[in-house]
Formats: sequence, C-alpha cells, structure tokens
Amino acid sequence: MPLVKAKSDVKQRLKEQKNKDLFVSEEAQNRLAAIIADAPSIEKFAGTEWEMRPLRFGTQYLIVDEVRKIKEMESATYENSILGLAATMPATVTVVTLALLNDKNRIYQNGDPNQGYSKLFKRTYDTIMWNANKEELIKILWDCIQMVDVSFFMEALGMLQIFRAQVTEKKRTRTKMKRAEAK
Repeated sequence: MPLVKAKSDVKQRLKEQKNKDLFVSEEAQNRLAAIIADAPSIEKFAGTEWEMRPLRFGTQYLIVDEVRKIKEMESATYENSILGLAATMPATVTVVTLALLNDKNRIYQNGDPNQGYSKLFKRTYDTIMWNANKEELIKILWDCIQMVDVSFFMEALGMLQIFRAQVTEKKRTRTKMKRAEAK
C-alpha cells in the first residue's frame, strides 16, 4: 500500500492566502501606470505652482516614517494639545515638502540620505512653514495622504505574517520529529 502524505489545513490555508495576497487590484494597476507615465497635476501652494506627481516608493516610505513620528509625538504630548501641535507641525510640513519634491536628488544633498536634506528641501520647507496659509496646507496635506499607497505596507505586513506562520509551522514540525526520534 503506497504512503500518501496528507496536507495539513494550515499549509492549505497559507497557500490560499498567499495566492489571494498576490492579486493586484485595478486601482493599484492604475497608480502604477500613473507613476510610469509620470503625469503631473498642477497645484498652487504658498504662491508657487507645483507639479504634483504620483509619489515614488521612496517618498512614500519617508512620508509614512514622518507620520509614524507624528503619531509618537501625539501620544507623548496628548494631555497638552498646544505642545502636541507645536511638535507635529514641523513633521507635517516635512510630509508636504517630501511630497512636493518627490525625488531623491531633490530631497537629499547629492541624492545621498547620509548628507542630509538638500538646499532645495530646506528652502521649500521654509517657504511652506512661513508663507503657506492653513487652507492651502490642509489641501496639499490631504492630496499627499491620498497619494500614499498604504495597501503596499498592508500587503507587506500580510506577507510577513505568512512567513512567520510558515517558519513557526516548520519549527513545530522539527520539534515533533526530534521528540519522535528521542522516544
């Protein structure tokens, strides 16, 4: 009688989840096409017309990192809203500046993150901080938030969870095998 290895329910569910996670939505495909086409929209902000282009992945990462910092500051200064606003305002302006420049060579000096922000970044930051009005800032900030593709970060998190589950399952299997051998 031939031996047949039974598939565990966990492995089957992981395989189905993996296939489900690899599906690319139509919205994601459209965003990718816009990034490849590099088609700008024109926005007026702080007395200047800006070409708003779809956010590059690196810019999205930098923006998400700034939002994380804002969240940390909010929880640290929750009881005093004035201090909370003062702490988050520079990070908010940084998010808008990142979205407006949206290019490694324009954001960093010589395109190198180790050399710090470029002169253009600093000038743009200062212009926004000192010349923009609230309504413009809120509108551009909203546009920036809409351009960040959060689904990638969620999909990456899902993939990491699948990886952890697979590693855990392998570890359990090895442990069971060692116990069986020891008996």
